[in-house]
Amino acid sequence: MRSAAALLYSSTGNFDTVCVSSTDSGKQFLSAFEQSKKVTNEAMCLESDTNAWGSLSGVITLYGKTATVDKWAVYMRLPNSGNYFCVDSSGIAREQVSANLNNGPTDVDCN
Repeated sequence: MRSAAALLYSSTGNFDTVCVSSTDSGKQFLSAFEQSKKVTNEAMCLESDTNAWGSLSGVITLYGKTATVDKWAVYMRLPNSGNYFCVDSSGIAREQVSANLNNGPTDVDCN
């Protein structure tokens, strides 16, 4: 996901469409979501446009969000551990206990 986002940034100069389903990074997020259990609030793709995409009732749903033009983050629930995998524009790629996804996103990183 990070490589696809970096290529997008090198082409466009921003991360405005990193979660859009027609981009490579967006396709990777949607593919991971399709392979997940599709549980509400267990997957989220945040980018610098005016919207974010997350799982609600087993489908990808549009959320409002707060973000900045130079950041993106993706969270996905891991089916075996129950933890979350997070990758973001700061270089973080890790498994963590919480994704902080309740009621939509509040920031655009894995911290």
